[in-house]
Amino acid sequence: MASVTNVSPMPQFQPQTDPTNTGAKWTTWIERFETYLIYQAGAEVYKIFKTLPATGDTKDYAKAKDALTKHFEPAKNPIYEIYNFLQARQSVDETIHQFHTRLRTLAQHCDFHDTCFEIKMQLVCNGTSSRLRRKPFVTLTIN
Repeated sequence: MASVTNVSPMPQFQPQTDPTNTGAKWTTWIERFETYLIYQAGAEVYKIFKTLPATGDTKDYAKAKDALTKHFEPAKNPIYEIYNFLQARQSVDETIHQFHTRLRTLAQHCDFHDTCFEIKMQLVCNGTSSRLRRKPFVTLTIN
């Protein structure tokens, strides 16, 4: 079980404290906030982050996020992702819209040539709607 840690919130940005210097204060607050986000991932992630190439600047959140994403995101395995997509079945307590959303999420990593067609096929073949199954494929319009 994960341990519960008390997290101190970031102080709010208060533009009215010094209206003549809001731009500089905002820039500083944003830099602190972006570093705070990295810090909130935990000490273990921060240690990994510091070892990644070209990530020494914690003030550049976009670079930090990209480096950590590349580190943690596993290499894509399209066969496995397509397998998961093809195994998806609409559950009895799932609406057609919920199933459609789940299929769109699953299809993101499949690299299909025609994702909409593949999703339509899954809706027709593995959905619970007999009405939808009776419609000809050409008139099925779920985007």
